[in-house]
Amino acid sequence: ILKLNNVSGEASENTRTCEECGSETDREYIIWIESAEMEVCEDCTVFCDDREENILQSDAIYNNHSGEYHHRDDLDI
Repeated sequence: ILKLNNVSGEASENTRTCEECGSETDREYIIWIESAEMEVCEDCTVFCDDREENILQSDAIYNNHSGEYHHRDDLDI
């Protein structure tokens, strides 16, 4: 989807496709996930306190005791 900036015909792309779920998302709400090297929507991420960054939900393990998410690669399971 292109957003027209003015009447002279200039346009800019204002949506991106989430590389995890495929949904179209406003570019303001796309997040770069370093561990997966991909751009994803906010719905596909959680904050990992150990790494102090967002990670993919599919890579996250929730700890009921601490109430925090951990990256599955950081755990010995």
